[in-house]
Order: sequence, then C-alpha cells, then structure tokens
Amino acid sequence: MRFFLRKHNVLSHEKDISALFNGGSSLFCYPIKMAYRLTDISTDEAVYKVMFVVSKRSFKRAVKRNLIRRRMREAFRLNVHTIFDIIPENKRVDVALIFVSKDIVETPVIEKSVNELLYKLKTKLKVE
Repeated sequence: MRFFLRKHNVLSHEKDISALFNGGSSLFCYPIKMAYRLTDISTDEAVYKVMFVVSKRSFKRAVKRNLIRRRMREAFRLNVHTIFDIIPENKRVDVALIFVSKDIVETPVIEKSVNELLYKLKTKLKVE
C-alpha cells in the first residue's frame, strides 16, 4: 500500500474550515484534539481532507510549530488507511488535528494519539 498525503487532501477553503469548526464533532486523545465533519461530495473529489493546527500562542517560534505539524502529518499519513473502508460513498470526511499540549512531545506519542483518534473516528462513522 502506498501512503500519500496529496495537495487535494489538504483542507484549505475558508468555507469548509468554518463549517468544520461550527458544525462538526470532536474527539480528544492527549495531546491532540480532532474535529471532524462528514459532508456530501461529487464523485471526483477526495474522500478525506485534513488540516493540522498548532497554536501560535503555545509555540512562539515557527520552527517548533512546523516540527509538531510535520510529526502530526507523518503520523496521519501512515495511519489514514484505517478509515478508507468505512467512509460512505459520495461522502467526504473533513478532519482538523489540533495540537493542544504546551510542550513538544516525541513522535511515538503523537503517532499513538493519532492512531487512537482515527480508531475512535472509525467507530463513530460506523454508527452514523
């Protein structure tokens, strides 16, 4: 299996982002909070779109924010295949991964958190 996180899988439209935070649901597993929303799509679009958020208030230096964002992106990229089979047809999952810790944490901690959040998301999508 090939693991990609392409440009068309990045959540970037302001309307989609505001809809995600205003009308979406959330899950939490320290140090990451996940906001998600299931939306209708046409057949040509991606089945998921994701964004990674690290607070400027918690990490003043862009280097630290980018380090954490890079670790979250890698953990998501390696584990996103777990939700592919459960996403309904003609639907898209918008996901925001928000780093809430005030300290930089190691990659295995972030990967464990992302993996657990994706598992929780999978169980929530099965119910819906």
